[in-house]
Amino acid sequence: MSSYFEQTASTMRATALRRADASANEVLAQFSMGGRVSSGAFWRALEKKLADELRQFANELQVRLEQFDVEHAPIKKADFSLAKQQIHEFEAGLRGIFQRHAERQGDRYPASYQPFGDGDLANAVRQAELNIEGYESVFKSKRSFWKWAFGDARRVVFTIIVGTVANVGVQAFKLLWEAVALAIK
Repeated sequence: MSSYFEQTASTMRATALRRADASANEVLAQFSMGGRVSSGAFWRALEKKLADELRQFANELQVRLEQFDVEHAPIKKADFSLAKQQIHEFEAGLRGIFQRHAERQGDRYPASYQPFGDGDLANAVRQAELNIEGYESVFKSKRSFWKWAFGDARRVVFTIIVGTVANVGVQAFKLLWEAVALAIK
């Protein structure tokens, strides 16, 4: 049975890939209007747009991971590695989109051009992984046994103290009331 996050992440990835493909087609349409599809600027703009789509997808994943209070989250520790896997699968999908556009261009694709040679997509992937690892550390820290145990102990001790103070107050009022009642008689 798949987890909450696994189902959500795969749906988010499919949606983000459709959005990325539409964005790539918008870049193609923009450069086609100017007749500059075979220029290097087109490939750079396409790479930048795809890297931006990866950043947006990674942010959406992280927001979904951080969506719930840590103590009550349906997120498990394994979901963080799943999030990284989803990012790598999304990167592969983006490379596929880029490859389809390169194949469509045929002989107009520059032979010496290295796809994603500027490292923007690789940097976006690495930054996304680091962000997820950072939140994973926060998640593990907040879910640790000692914080749970001492957090629980603090709540229990506070409740006991409030109950004791309330009980002492009630007993003092009761004694005072009895003393007043005896004095009146």
